[in-house]
Amino acid sequence: MAGHLLTMYKTMLMIRRFDEKLLDLFFQRKMSGFVHTSLGHEAIAVGAISALQSQDQVVSYYRGHGHCLAKGLSPKRLFDEILGKKTGYSKGRSGSVQLMNPESGVIASSGIVAQGLPIAVGAALANKMRANKRIVVVFFGDGATNNGVFFESLNCAAYLKLPLIFVCENNGLATSVRTEQTMANVNIHEKAKALGVQSQCVDGMDVEKVYTTVRQMAKKARADLVPFFLECKTRRLLGHTVADRFGAKIESKISPNFLAERDPLQLLKDKLIRSKLATKKALEKINTKDVLMKLDQALESSMKETPSESSDAFTSLFQDYE
Repeated sequence: MAGHLLTMYKTMLMIRRFDEKLLDLFFQRKMSGFVHTSLGHEAIAVGAISALQSQDQVVSYYRGHGHCLAKGLSPKRLFDEILGKKTGYSKGRSGSVQLMNPESGVIASSGIVAQGLPIAVGAALANKMRANKRIVVVFFGDGATNNGVFFESLNCAAYLKLPLIFVCENNGLATSVRTEQTMANVNIHEKAKALGVQSQCVDGMDVEKVYTTVRQMAKKARADLVPFFLECKTRRLLGHTVADRFGAKIESKISPNFLAERDPLQLLKDKLIRSKLATKKALEKINTKDVLMKLDQALESSMKETPSESSDAFTSLFQDYE
């Protein structure tokens, strides 16, 4: 278990530092488009995806760098994609919000709220029809649960008995609007129960709790072909995007002691040290040599790659059929 926790810590740290690198690139005007960071959400991505099998599939959303890294995508090729390089996973055409690589199991991401839900339903239905024992995990925010397609997707998954896990990253804010300002019942997982989907709520800051819960759900979903819903309570460190200063102010008022008390990375780090599974020195080495050095090398290499050309914008969008 010690090795497993250390691996999860390293992946969470990779996600945190990757997003911090993107923030630097954005403010240095070296990349186009906004950045939706997953700072504060790392335990959900790593805990959930670590509980899956390699053939299982993930549907992400615009705050999805962490899901991609947790699924094993290359930091270098993710930098390539976000920086608009030909060597990116989609030849530099997706930017930050539509990252995907079906070969690795990240079958879709979207910048549209709740759009990934019906995509995940379709993928899960295909897996059931093929009897391939794959399950799908779809990630989305709390704001997506007010969208009509949320209810349609859960109803469809429950009725068709699909091997699908819905994971709601509930950070308490939909862009800059607090959950209690838009929902009469802020216990989001109870929405799923009303639609016939077994649901649970866990501390999204605790990677072990997320891992254990998703592992149990995945085992049953795979064996019994039934959907599950998991609400993960979390917080984000920044606003909705890097440009959302208003949302950042709201967040700081909601959880002013977050960094000191509930940072998922710090919680796992403290546990590793307290349980004598690692030393401070060993964890710092992971940060500097295993994570920062790797990311610096990846970014340096990516900056040298050839940019995509405007003439490639419509490549692969249309196919001629006889």
